[in-house]
Amino acid sequence: MLQNERNPGARGESPRKILAANVTKLGNVVIHTVNNAVAAELQNHQQMIWDCASAIPDFVCPSYLPILEVDVPWYGVVIHDLPAESLRHSFDTADSFDDIWTLLEEEGGLVSKDVRGKLRILCRDGEEFEKERLSMLIRFEDQHVCERLCRDGIYLLGSWHRVSRYRERKKRTTPTPSPAPTPPKTTSPPATH
Repeated sequence: MLQNERNPGARGESPRKILAANVTKLGNVVIHTVNNAVAAELQNHQQMIWDCASAIPDFVCPSYLPILEVDVPWYGVVIHDLPAESLRHSFDTADSFDDIWTLLEEEGGLVSKDVRGKLRILCRDGEEFEKERLSMLIRFEDQHVCERLCRDGIYLLGSWHRVSRYRERKKRTTPTPSPAPTPPKTTSPPATH
């Protein structure tokens, strides 16, 4: 019985291809699918998606058919032990020869069009001026670029640097304080004289 509940195919039903749908703060609908092939398949069913979206309570559906984009995952790497002063200068300079993008292309062999999102120095606010060495996060669409960098490292800012996979930190939730334990109620036996 448990097998049937966990596997709709065992009951003769087709397995679920859409796992969930959410409305973002900007009012977009995000559809979570079991894989990229299903996401690509949905692009041919704009009318069906519009019909389903219009049935979402309190969701104002636009009058036009939706624009469907398949979300492409990004792969992040961290370049370790970069000299802080040189790295800060490469971010701040107007000189195109010392600019971080030029250095990544010419020294590191990367292509700026392959980089996704913003480059990010990994430290708390203000620490970039206190430390002598810093790490930098770069994200790519191509997983193979990340694997190559992790395997070979990168030459940047005049020396070789170790590269590792970026692992997103889970947001720490503040634990709710538990009430202080109260001592058990004890009664003293009556004093005997």
